[in-house]
Amino acid sequence: MRKLIKITYKIIRDRLSAFLIITFLLSLSLIAFNIMINAVVSNLSSYNIVKNIDDLNYLYFQPEDTEITVRMSDDVSSEDLMSTDEIRQKALSEINGVERTVEPLAVDGYIDTSLISQDYISIRTLDSYLADKIEIPLSEGRWYDDSTDDGVLNVVISQDSNSLKVSDTFELILSDDASITVRVCGIIDDPAYEFNLGTSGDDLCSLDLIREYCAADNDMSPLIYCSQTALTQLVDENFIYASNKNCVIIFDSSLSDSLLLENINTLSQYGYVTDKNELKEQTNEQIRIALIQYLPTAVFLLLIGVVGLISNTILNILNYRRHFAIFYICGSTWKECAFINILYIIFSIVLSLAALSGYFTVKMLSDNTSFKDSISFVNILASSSLCVLLLIVCGLTPFFLMKKTPPAQSLSWE
Repeated sequence: MRKLIKITYKIIRDRLSAFLIITFLLSLSLIAFNIMINAVVSNLSSYNIVKNIDDLNYLYFQPEDTEITVRMSDDVSSEDLMSTDEIRQKALSEINGVERTVEPLAVDGYIDTSLISQDYISIRTLDSYLADKIEIPLSEGRWYDDSTDDGVLNVVISQDSNSLKVSDTFELILSDDASITVRVCGIIDDPAYEFNLGTSGDDLCSLDLIREYCAADNDMSPLIYCSQTALTQLVDENFIYASNKNCVIIFDSSLSDSLLLENINTLSQYGYVTDKNELKEQTNEQIRIALIQYLPTAVFLLLIGVVGLISNTILNILNYRRHFAIFYICGSTWKECAFINILYIIFSIVLSLAALSGYFTVKMLSDNTSFKDSISFVNILASSSLCVLLLIVCGLTPFFLMKKTPPAQSLSWE
């Protein structure tokens, strides 16, 4: 084996530039494939969670931002306009068949740093009815309900930067003379997904509504959710705030299509409206864009790399055919001789994987994320499968070429 490795090293050294160029192309191909995979998987993961509420008659409403309106028009002053909250309330009062409205409420407070790395955290609300429907995965415990019988606020929490476990309690200090007891009833599975109501604009997709939570973007604080109903009952309204004015409106299941369309037309006069069908369509469009953007480039680079790798191994065989023939005559088999070329391919693949690892390392450092947040099982499976396929295709082609060439003929070639 040691001799085979030395021969392979000599072949690489003799044709180093060709080896490096091919390895570089393979590296770019692997990186492009993984970028495409991450884009597709992110959209599909969010879509699969949003799909759990397909049976609900809902839409996403973004009331008009009065500050933007004032900045965009010289003839309009803030005194002439209603606040964004007033616009939302007025819009909601003019539609019919509303079953419930999900708002992005939150409460902030101080906590013992021995429990969580940050001393100041935010607890967000996610309507318990919607939480049961969405089914964001938990690693242990259960989702909360609206119960406030014991005066304790039940929450679910992500695994980021905390040592809290199911059934643990802690005090959230709201002010000098106000606090609330909080109990952990569930741990959100990793990666944690957040129900996001902060995205604005048109052409929204599932990824805008449900997305992976990034602790690095939130001062390394964990994601914490509680019941909207329980929070408003247990905490004084002066401590509760709306992180933004967007909301999800859930209509009665018996609402007719014509009345739903009438509601959409009414809401559209006060802001942007995105229904669940538009979310699906835009999600499919984002997946299609990711495939169009990266797949042709990845396939093109892969084909060039594969053709180059096969061509280079064939050239190696032609250049070293006399050596291989002597090995064969001295007792080696063609399989052992072909193994030298397989080692050549393995070295190229290993360097390509090292370059891919370097890419993910740089990405993790720049995004300040963990390994498991940057690399999924799909990344590992796809990259491994692609490398095995390369090894089989590029390794078998030279082998069959060598097998069909008699040793005597190899020795007679100059």
